[in-house]
Amino acid sequence: MKELILLVNLEGTQDGIAIGSIARNLGVEVKHLNDTDFNQEVGYLIGLESYEFDDEADVSSLEDKMMVLHNFSDEQIELFLDVCRQAEVSYIPLKAVTTPTNVQWRFVELYKNVKAEFEEMKRLHAGQN
Repeated sequence: MKELILLVNLEGTQDGIAIGSIARNLGVEVKHLNDTDFNQEVGYLIGLESYEFDDEADVSSLEDKMMVLHNFSDEQIELFLDVCRQAEVSYIPLKAVTTPTNVQWRFVELYKNVKAEFEEMKRLHAGQN
């Protein structure tokens, strides 16, 4: 399966456009998520065959920018993030990679989990200063 980047709250922004351009140059597909996607399972959003659209899912709204990388090797992640830094793409604190576990979650669950982890790391880092 091909590499894919899921983006939240970046469509039409300078950073979203830059990420899309970088991804295309690396042969990576980009999918901008919207409110109707947030309660779908991650497996459906990345195109896994065993997942189907849930037309009964509630619509949610998410406030933060987020990026999810699917099917990337460690080297590809490093390269992609390095190129984003060189292109001066703004820091996106909420980042994740897909795993066999989180593809089963609704996207909003992944978002909340990653946001909670980020907030905890921020809190711990602030306590060290």
